Amino acid sequence: VERLRLFQDWSVNFIKNERNLAAKSIANSVTSDNRSQSYVASGGPLWLNDLLIKEASATAL
Repeated sequence: VERLRLFQDWSVNFIKNERNLAAKSIANSVTSDNRSQSYVASGGPLWLNDLLIKEASATAL
């Protein structure tokens, strides 16, 4: 928290797990598979695209 004071603007937002499944799923897959680098930046797993589309349409409501 001390380092956050160095930034002019910052915020913390609480998002329920069911509204943020993509981030939770990415974090779970990274930790369970012991990945040390982001595989999302290189195209990501096949299941991720469908999950992002589903989450985006739910957020738009």
